[in-house]
Amino acid sequence: SYVGTAVITQTSDTTCAIEWKTGSTVSKGICMRDDDILVASYAMSGVVGLVVYHLLGDGSLYGRWTISGHDGSGIDILTPAAPAQ
Repeated sequence: SYVGTAVITQTSDTTCAIEWKTGSTVSKGICMRDDDILVASYAMSGVVGLVVYHLLGDGSLYGRWTISGHDGSGIDILTPAAPAQ
């Protein structure tokens, strides 16, 4: 279990940059959206990872991730931040 933040920045009509911060760990990657699917690749401590998110009706992203050289996968859920007031 972990808690952190993710920032997704659109770079074209279909592509984006993504940065996750979990504690002191920062992972940066690229992403691409196709309809309700967002796919991202990233590097974390020099190891490549992949995550596939499904965009849900409430704006959250439900994803499954894996890391190169490791068995299995994990779950990541991104929920939109509340607007600043």
